Amino acid sequence: MYALHNDAALEYGFVKINNGIMSSYGSAWTLDVHGISAHGSTPQKGLDAIREASRIIMDMDYVVAKRTNPFSPAVFGCGMFNGGSIPNAIPDYAQARGTIRAMDAETDQILKDSFETFVKESEIRGFKTTMVCEGYPAVINHPEAYQRVVDAARATVPADRLDPNGNPMTGSEDFSLMVNAAEDRKGAMFFLGSGNKEAGICNYLHSNPYYVDDDFLLIGAQIFIRIACN
Repeated sequence: MYALHNDAALEYGFVKINNGIMSSYGSAWTLDVHGISAHGSTPQKGLDAIREASRIIMDMDYVVAKRTNPFSPAVFGCGMFNGGSIPNAIPDYAQARGTIRAMDAETDQILKDSFETFVKESEIRGFKTTMVCEGYPAVINHPEAYQRVVDAARATVPADRLDPNGNPMTGSEDFSLMVNAAEDRKGAMFFLGSGNKEAGICNYLHSNPYYVDDDFLLIGAQIFIRIACN
């Protein structure tokens, strides 16, 4: 099984692939914290949901800094945070959402286990919490499939437009549910440049504004044809 992913941060027609991990372990999480509301003048009567959710997020920053291997990238990010309804009351509810990224299974598990532990600690403090964390494992290219992509790319693009030892992306991919060399599920994914700096359309995925040079699709089709024929 083979897949290509466009990359607008790469110049048009550049091919990037790695023999091994190609995308990170990645999960999206949602944390809900329920506390007890009280008037802002009597904080001792409430349980501050915003403060508690913030504690969990800050504790996860400690895990990234001190519990994971510094030679294995790890990311815990919070991109959304909502809580409270009026300024002079202790908030009884807060919700945070974000992502977890890792480049190996051990680091991914450390982050998830730590997150779960911190959430359970909130229950001991009297809060009611729910946490959902779902995502995908890493795409790990199989050596045989990797070589077929490299051979097909060499026959399609100039030598200086092929990077056979490209860095894996820190994003995640559901293609990992099909391909994982560690589990002997053979296949490979590669990135194909769709950017154009001269036209001002070299940017990053999921960004705004976002635009690609659609002609890159022809190069991708040619690579797939050569993979299929060989």
